[in-house]
Amino acid sequence: MIANPAAEGRDSAIMAGRTPHSHHDQGAGRPHLPLDGGGRVGEADRVRVTPPKPGIEAVENLLKDRARQMRREPTEAERRMWRLLRDRRLGGFKFRRQEQLGRYIVDFVCFERKLVIELDGSQHAESAYDAERDAWLRSRDFVVLRFWNNEVFENPVGVLHAVATRLGLEWLA
Repeated sequence: MIANPAAEGRDSAIMAGRTPHSHHDQGAGRPHLPLDGGGRVGEADRVRVTPPKPGIEAVENLLKDRARQMRREPTEAERRMWRLLRDRRLGGFKFRRQEQLGRYIVDFVCFERKLVIELDGSQHAESAYDAERDAWLRSRDFVVLRFWNNEVFENPVGVLHAVATRLGLEWLA
C-alpha cells in the first residue's frame, strides 16, 4: 500500500521511462518553458542564475586554507624572520605565523602582547589595503610593526631590536 498517492504517480512515470519533469507531465503547477525549434529554451526565456555569495563559514574556510598554504610556502624573508621568532626564542614570547585575524591573514602575531609583525615587499608601498587592514587591527588593540623584506636580510639585528623593544624587553646589543 502506498501512503502518498502523488508519489505513486511519480513512481509510475519513472517506471514508464519518463521523468516526472519531462514535457509529458506539464501542467500540475509547473511552469511551462517555451522551446524554440531546436528543443532548447529560447534566448528570451533564459534566466541568469547568480550563484549565492559564500556564507561566513565558507569565507572562514577559504581564509584557513589560504593561511595553511602561506605557511607551507613562505617567502624567504618570512622564513628568515620565523627562524628568529619561533620556539619562544625572543624573550619567551610565543609567535604564530600566517594567522587569521578577522578577515585578514597576518604574517606574525604575538597574542600575549597583541603585536602583529608584517614583512612587506615593494607591492605594499602606499597600499590602501594595508592601511585599511592596519586600522582594523588597531581598532582591536593590536600594534602593527612593518618591516621591508630587505631589512630582514640586511639588518636582522635591527629588526629584532625593534620587536624586542616593542615587547618591552631590554636589548643587549
